Amino acid sequence: MYLDFSGRIAQQAISAFGAQSPSNASVNGNSTETSTYRISPYIRGQLAGEANYSLRYSWSTTQSNASTASNIEFSEWAGQLRGATPFQNLKWSINATQQNTNYSRGRTTEAERLYVTGIYTIVPQFRISVSGGQESNNYASQSVENRFTYGYGFDWTPTERTQISAFKERRFFGDGHRYSFSHRFPLSNIRYSDTKDVSVLPNQFATVGIGTVYDLFYPIFYQICSQNSQISSLYPDLDTCAQAGLSQLSSSPNTQVTSSFLASRATVQRSQQLALGMQGTRNTLTVLFSRNESQSILASSAANDDFLLNNTNNIRQRGFSINLSHQLSAQSSLNLMGSRQQSTGTTTGNALKATTMMYQASLTSKLGAKTTGGISIRRTEFENSTTPYTENALIGTLSVIF
Repeated sequence: MYLDFSGRIAQQAISAFGAQSPSNASVNGNSTETSTYRISPYIRGQLAGEANYSLRYSWSTTQSNASTASNIEFSEWAGQLRGATPFQNLKWSINATQQNTNYSRGRTTEAERLYVTGIYTIVPQFRISVSGGQESNNYASQSVENRFTYGYGFDWTPTERTQISAFKERRFFGDGHRYSFSHRFPLSNIRYSDTKDVSVLPNQFATVGIGTVYDLFYPIFYQICSQNSQISSLYPDLDTCAQAGLSQLSSSPNTQVTSSFLASRATVQRSQQLALGMQGTRNTLTVLFSRNESQSILASSAANDDFLLNNTNNIRQRGFSINLSHQLSAQSSLNLMGSRQQSTGTTTGNALKATTMMYQASLTSKLGAKTTGGISIRRTEFENSTTPYTENALIGTLSVIF
């Protein structure tokens, strides 16, 4: 038996089209403090040595200081039973979930799903999977509707450094999918992912979504540390080395790759990410592209979020960033970063648009065994139809790892 607990308090953007802050230090009328806490007990084990089982209960609460944003209470039961068959290469699993989501400024939604998955290993490096089942929810109507679901996909590992995965399924909203690709070169790596699924929580609180800076850049920095003895020798282990690399980025590791917004309803989200990391003797280059599309599927809602206030059912967010780090010496490094993010939406007679561009140069140096100091200059340019602004900033940082 196990117990998971997590909590987070942070500033979040209320609207995708309002003024965006480059950091928590630049608070504006479009940002608000949000807090979320989650507790999840679960059990797992074996049944007569023939099948593995797991049963998890999750409960979370999300609170916001903005009067227009919705507080959210979420609960879920999730169970799984999986095992083998007399055919050595064929395995199976039965999955069931039941969710309740209560929005303080919207209506309560319910969802249940039961499906069976079969996995067949053709060769050790390649396996195929199929699934079928039923789901019911009241996302797109006031009453609960039932739908049959089915899907198919594969997992392929042609080499130890390459992984390819694809799964497509028919859902109540249309076609959903999960695609991913990753490959490690001797001095670089590339990662791509593309998912489409239902999300009942805003991106910063959901388990599916765009992902955080930590999710995307930690594997890149970990690989750089494992392949460069000059850099890794400065730290006690590879994890600490990778964390130090993350500290050189302009964003907090918990920051969403593309800034999210506070939604008070269930949405269908498609999220795409492409990350590339290249490492030389003294230089490290990371490039990131991301795209997120959120589509409202609620039949009606009283929630005052972007979908209702801007009379739009579809919000797209696209962004990219380029980060170049140059090792000046064993103790010091120079970091250059440029990023651009754009949010767009379509409404009757109007096109919604907001664009944020940021440029930053940072100089960091180790001040002790576990202490790093730095100084940065930053310029931010934000454009929209109501509150454009330009910011110039000088920033000092002190990081202590313990």
